[in-house]
Amino acid sequence: MADSKEKLFSDFPAVSTEQWMEKITADLKGADFEKKLVWRTNEGFKVKPFYRQEDLEGLKTTEGLPGEFPYVRGTKKNDNTWFVRQEIKVECPKEANAKALDILNKGVDSLGFYVKKKDLSPEYIETLLNDICAECIELNFSTCQGHTVELAKLLVAYFQKKGYDLTKLQGSVNYDPMGKMMVKGKDLSNFITTAKELVEVLAPLPKFRCICVNAIELNNAGSYISQELGYALAWGNEYLSKLVEAGVPAALAAKKIKFNFGISSNYFLEIAKFRAARMLWADIVKEYHPQCNRQPECPNKAEDGTCLCACKMVAHAETSTFNLTLFDAHVNLLRTQTEAMSAALAGVNSITVTPFDKTYETPDDFSERIARNQQLLLKEECHFNKVVDPAAGSYFIENLTISIATQAWELFLKVEDEGGMLEAVKAGKVQEGVPCALLQEKTVDGEKWAKIDFCNRQGWCRMDRLRTISGETCYFYVKENSNENTVFVNERAIKLHTGAGQDTDIAATDVKYGTELTISKVEDGWGRTNYQNKECWIDMNVVGFYTSKYWQVERCDGSKNGIKLRKSSTEDSEQLTTIPLCTKFQSSDCRNGWARFTYGGKTGWLKLHYATPCGSSKGLSFSEDENNF
Repeated sequence: MADSKEKLFSDFPAVSTEQWMEKITADLKGADFEKKLVWRTNEGFKVKPFYRQEDLEGLKTTEGLPGEFPYVRGTKKNDNTWFVRQEIKVECPKEANAKALDILNKGVDSLGFYVKKKDLSPEYIETLLNDICAECIELNFSTCQGHTVELAKLLVAYFQKKGYDLTKLQGSVNYDPMGKMMVKGKDLSNFITTAKELVEVLAPLPKFRCICVNAIELNNAGSYISQELGYALAWGNEYLSKLVEAGVPAALAAKKIKFNFGISSNYFLEIAKFRAARMLWADIVKEYHPQCNRQPECPNKAEDGTCLCACKMVAHAETSTFNLTLFDAHVNLLRTQTEAMSAALAGVNSITVTPFDKTYETPDDFSERIARNQQLLLKEECHFNKVVDPAAGSYFIENLTISIATQAWELFLKVEDEGGMLEAVKAGKVQEGVPCALLQEKTVDGEKWAKIDFCNRQGWCRMDRLRTISGETCYFYVKENSNENTVFVNERAIKLHTGAGQDTDIAATDVKYGTELTISKVEDGWGRTNYQNKECWIDMNVVGFYTSKYWQVERCDGSKNGIKLRKSSTEDSEQLTTIPLCTKFQSSDCRNGWARFTYGGKTGWLKLHYATPCGSSKGLSFSEDENNF
């Protein structure tokens, strides 16, 4: 059958787009086609319910081949191999080395070390990298931005001492001053001297990148896909132009830039994002006319002598933390799996899968093992590393690629017209553009507050309630004499303890879902409360927070594709309708673990166990009055 030239559909008459539309219109029975079936994305473009071959006409994305400029189909020709990366925060170099050697034997071939500036020394690097074959894997390093050059010099000296072939070493040193400016608000705009020195220090390592575009910070802050890509392109172009102006050859500068993207749960759009990213970045770099000095002559040159190798984007992808849930953490496994899948199919260079339990604890050996195996499954069982750009030719994805590219390019041009990425960051325009953006900080009575833009509303929020632009979630703590310390039991039935820990005695059993408790203190993830006139402690991982009026339906309650809206706040009350998954709503009242709101003209109650506060895994409440906290 595989060798047969028989055209299997030749016996069927061709169906035109007009005929499809007639059938769809008839089935809609008068309903509006645009409203019912056309999806208007957050990026601003529309997605049709079906695409046909005619929709590929005129699309340039279908013209190239894998490994060829403009790399929309990937920078790899023969296979789709990517690095499986795991991050290690180094507290003790000897322990970090032991962990690295262990996970290298368990499927990892890329390491990300986070090292402290005060520890940097030749002895430190030797201990950290002892018995690790640097030529066989990818090595990535991050430290304080002000000590990045020092780290780079130590690494080059170590590699030379060990006699490595420097041309074979792959990895990166994370220098991203503009990213630091966005996350921390520090003015690092005079970065070009350090950036140029860093590029020159690592020039002997052609496959080691050092100027990073950490667009994952935008992803983890809730940016739209087109925003992440558009700002990332402007970000990279700012670094490239500054380096070229400082006298660094364009080819060398471009080959030292690395993009670190996040991966959201929007499966097909993420595949399109990475394809569009490579295409647009290649076009940007080509405008600098990078010249290749490879000897012998480089075969990958344009007719005008432009080095097309310099136009290749190196992209690392990391699953997002913005959409991870606290209340049912194993759901995170499904989210990160599909996210990793979209990045792998899109042809990225390396992937980090965030462990599912990161929202509430430091990932342990089990969750890190699962995260590794999620990628190994894609490689060794799904064989995604064998096929280059399997999405190519898909009517749907090819059109998404162009749509994403168009929106991102418009944002890129807008940023450039307004002075470039550095000016946009200094003016706060990037931060303001992200849906849940940090606008301003201030301290009131010793507590830190932040002004944010959330769901198109601006207001003030305690910093401990806010998932910051860096994606780090602060732990819950109690403000005395405030109704913000009221929580509800978010499981069917739980136990209370006499102290802060599972190893303490049981103080109460069978505490029902929705039981409201007042927390007076939080210690080691446990909250102190009073229950039936007894002082008790409750695990804060099993409680819900009334810290937001804005919610999203996240899980089904047994209904098909949704959750029941009931007439009153009890399980046995009348069902009014079913609320679809991912529905966002604003509650008018919350009590006993239930929220009251109106949907489809019907006002009822929804069980909050199946919903999460929008904007943060722990919820978010804020005041729109700057002087009334």
